[in-house]
Amino acid sequence: QLVKQATNNLKERFLIRIWHLIAFCTGCFSPSTYFHKYLIKFLETTANEPGEIGAWASYSKDRILKISELGKRFFTPTEKELNVVLQRKPLIQIFYFLDGKQKQIP
Repeated sequence: QLVKQATNNLKERFLIRIWHLIAFCTGCFSPSTYFHKYLIKFLETTANEPGEIGAWASYSKDRILKISELGKRFFTPTEKELNVVLQRKPLIQIFYFLDGKQKQIP
């Protein structure tokens, strides 16, 4: 339904919101095996568009490929995760160890 609404939608304000939802969804669960190839093609084609829409499509494609590789999520996204999606940035976590060292993981 989101892909259908994102296709040929001329209302920029609503279109950006649709792409926010697509980005959230592509990072939470992968589509069915049947729909996966069509979604990837749609994202690749749209990623070639200039501007904000192309950037969202490229970001969503990266997220769908990652979730396809890692498998479905078992927990709902945190507020911090949702905020970084809106900024199209990676989530950076810092882990502190008992020996005083720390490790940052994107």
